[in-house]
Amino acid sequence: MLSNMKNLLLEIHQAPLNEQQKNLEQTINSWIAQAQERQIDDILVWGIKV
Repeated sequence: MLSNMKNLLLEIHQAPLNEQQKNLEQTINSWIAQAQERQIDDILVWGIKV
């Protein structure tokens, strides 16, 4: 999943922050719904606009 997350972040990094948030939420929820195992780790994504 780490490489999937890295690829997702690379794909959306130039989008506006609100679009990035929406895309991250949808994608992570989709991954959780498809997972065979229960999620045991927390996920924190922190965005900073420079």
